[in-house]
Amino acid sequence: MSDNRRRGTVLIAVGLLCLAGVLVGGRVLFTKYFPPMEQFKKGFDPYMVVDPNRPGHYGLVPGFSFTLQGLIQDRTEQGRDLSLAHIREAATQLGYGPNDIVFSIDADGFKGPEIDRTHQHPRLLMLGDSCTFGSVFDRYSYPRVVEQELKHRGPEYEVVNGGVEGYSPFNVLAEMPKYLGLKPDLVTIYIGWNALYRQSLELGTDQKGLESPIKGLFRRANEGFHILVFGKRRYALWQFYKTRVPDRQAPELKILENYRPPVLDEVEKIATQFKTSGAKVALMTLPGIYLMDEEPTATALMKGHLPPYTNNPYVLAKVTERYNIGIRELAKKLDVQLIDLDLWGRTALAPRDATFFDSVHLYEEGQVKLGKFVAEQLFPSGASPGGN
Repeated sequence: MSDNRRRGTVLIAVGLLCLAGVLVGGRVLFTKYFPPMEQFKKGFDPYMVVDPNRPGHYGLVPGFSFTLQGLIQDRTEQGRDLSLAHIREAATQLGYGPNDIVFSIDADGFKGPEIDRTHQHPRLLMLGDSCTFGSVFDRYSYPRVVEQELKHRGPEYEVVNGGVEGYSPFNVLAEMPKYLGLKPDLVTIYIGWNALYRQSLELGTDQKGLESPIKGLFRRANEGFHILVFGKRRYALWQFYKTRVPDRQAPELKILENYRPPVLDEVEKIATQFKTSGAKVALMTLPGIYLMDEEPTATALMKGHLPPYTNNPYVLAKVTERYNIGIRELAKKLDVQLIDLDLWGRTALAPRDATFFDSVHLYEEGQVKLGKFVAEQLFPSGASPGGN
């Protein structure tokens, strides 16, 4: 072996040893300051199951149920202190006992009661992410509130909660055969947060991006390294606690002025497939804790979590604003109903820092308000939902 090859081999070996040292050392240091959380290693809640046939896809465990006591134990073992504090407080306020079931998953993998096989009543399928999955106290999730409201308004609808935590339109498209098989008469689509948080803001050749390809590559490499060292959930926790720096004059906001989130194309595919099947469709905009025309309070800055590509709440507000504009345009293009939660929420969900649990999720009181509003939009004064 030549001296150059021998030297190269030694350098590679040293490099691998250094990398191993960084990985091990990183885990040791992180574990020292953040207690071990087994759920972070697993990456999913116990009511979620990975789809072995579709990478990046998962669903809910059929037949799963949580008592209050079981839920508290699970959150304690995970070390999810913020969630645990809210669950304890809400359980007391809402009158739940230790052995009361807070939510369950039906035999088909939907949160809520079993589906009526006879399809006796018109069926409303409400698709979404964790915002639609809703409160762990299921009767306060907005799909259940909609169901109860419609019973009083008539006609009575069977409401299927199609929300799954972490879902993006990609996941919904993966489940379309299952959803279409339900033969829903009406479908609401309230989704987009996860796609907006995960997106790369290298916007393509026709739009100037927030990041150069090189900067984007380094950011994703850094994210990948930290996820490899600490795991997805621990990395998410780290991201949650990063400093927020509101800056309405940031140059990124000008770049985003005409931005159209690519995920809107997936939403269009979802809506089109349901419309083609004969179902009525309603698209919903996204209400969030941060707005472009509202300065975030200290509480909102403390609560709100941001995407990995920014520490400026106004960037998230602008990206959300552009998504909502796209949803409004899409509703017109497809001639489907629009339920503008963003516009409604600007007054109905105030003060925002007391209504939102974080950047995108509502406390139970807010979910009840949202459910009543959606029911009214679908059936104003007993009329049939408009749109298609």
